[in-house]
Amino acid sequence: MPLKALGLFLVALTFEGMSCSEHRSTPALSTIRLNEIHLIMADPASGKPGIFLSWSKPVDGKVSYYEIYQSFNRDSLGHSLVTLAAKDTPSTVVILPDSTLPKTIYYAVRSIWVEPTGQKLVSDTLPVDSITVLPSFTILIPPTGSIQKGREILIELQTHSDPGILLNLSIFEKHIETWSLVQRACLPHGSCETPIFGAASVKDTLTLQDVPANESPLPSLLCLDGTESFQGNLTGLRQSMGCSRYLRVSQ
Repeated sequence: MPLKALGLFLVALTFEGMSCSEHRSTPALSTIRLNEIHLIMADPASGKPGIFLSWSKPVDGKVSYYEIYQSFNRDSLGHSLVTLAAKDTPSTVVILPDSTLPKTIYYAVRSIWVEPTGQKLVSDTLPVDSITVLPSFTILIPPTGSIQKGREILIELQTHSDPGILLNLSIFEKHIETWSLVQRACLPHGSCETPIFGAASVKDTLTLQDVPANESPLPSLLCLDGTESFQGNLTGLRQSMGCSRYLRVSQ
């Protein structure tokens, strides 16, 4: 082959190699944004509250697992708090860290992709969102340690919220050896979207299932969570939670 022709052939191979290399380059992973952050009763047995987090899976499905971050400092997330496999539902509950309230807690989720070679790729940005946990309000009835008879439970609590607060209740009961959620409702009934302003006494009554004779007295936990009503999003909320543990017996 003439020398000039050989040179042109090598140049062509070089450009073809560059083109293939560019074609094989790996795009950046999708950024994960939190859809929802709110207070939840994480463990009825111990009474420990938690934070529920949810996000959307990447559209391209390119994720092996997620890293979840938690911090009191928005500018310093530190190491990941927990990891979650991509095959699981894109949500988790983390225990609320001990702290003096009120306190703002910051969260973020990052996607990780592990290639067949073992190389790890991460999403290039880490959007941070938050929740502000406020001091709990006082549950007057049922008082902690009390015994409640029959199906009807009287509820009374004291709130203090200048911007207004929306209330929801959760009742957990321990049947045999398992705690389960038996009631979830707004408070007061019939006024779910009506905020309660300032210092107020809120009362309502709930009707529950009869206590099985072989399970009386029935360990029960009532929790009330409040969300400041001017918040319209599902992240960046300002919330509080109060709980009362009692026993329920047959009439």
